[in-house]
Amino acid sequence: MKSTAFDKLVGEALLDEDLNPLQAAVLSAALLFGTPSTSAEAPVPAPITQQNQSFTNIAKKLIIKHEGTKPKVYKDDRGIPTIGVGFNLARGDAKQQLSKIGANYEKVIAGEPLSTKQIAELLNITYEEAYNIAKRVVPSFEQQPDFMKAVLVNMAFALGERGLKGFKDFVAAVGNRNYEKAADELTDSQWFRKYQHNPNSRPQQLAGMVRTQKILEGFRALQKAKVRARKERGHTLRKPGQPGRSVARFVTKGYSPKFPLEQGNLHF
Repeated sequence: MKSTAFDKLVGEALLDEDLNPLQAAVLSAALLFGTPSTSAEAPVPAPITQQNQSFTNIAKKLIIKHEGTKPKVYKDDRGIPTIGVGFNLARGDAKQQLSKIGANYEKVIAGEPLSTKQIAELLNITYEEAYNIAKRVVPSFEQQPDFMKAVLVNMAFALGERGLKGFKDFVAAVGNRNYEKAADELTDSQWFRKYQHNPNSRPQQLAGMVRTQKILEGFRALQKAKVRARKERGHTLRKPGQPGRSVARFVTKGYSPKFPLEQGNLHF
């Protein structure tokens, strides 16, 4: 199949180190659904068996949002070489996993970019790993509602099996379907406190989902709660024509006041 304008946009997005919103949206769509020139040959990503595909796409969007997408190697906040959607190039089997998607480890480390298809295939591998970790750590995983499964898979992706197991009281509360207590345990964790001043952070957003028991409204509810807290501490919303910043802008600094998945404007 001939290359299309969409394929061209994907190619430009892969080569750009700093994605603009349009490129981010294009790359996100390509990762989840493939491009016109590749989807006929091999779906990108390949269908995941025994999972609801709609849930899988939502869970992956959350991971993409939190991890970011980079076609070239970079150092994460811990100094670990990373590529694609949060793939750890320092893991013991990195060379083997890259070979599965047709990439050469040495060339990737040297700066060779991955294609959209390769990034999607690598995400399939790490997503499946996270999904299986969540199932092992939380015996009732399959019986949990989608919002909770999305949170657990996201945490497993970020923290690994050992990290997720460390949230013993949180996991116990989830097993008992006591989501209010689960949210309390999550917000009382060291992981959450590390990012407590960043409303964009993964722990805060996941805690908001657990608290509201919703996938698409958890982030918005969390933002509104922060606005109310600011108002209670003496801040007031700016009236039209008056100088100063609104509480909403102050609290939600740097991101849309509406949940990105609803608006289709993921920023990663």
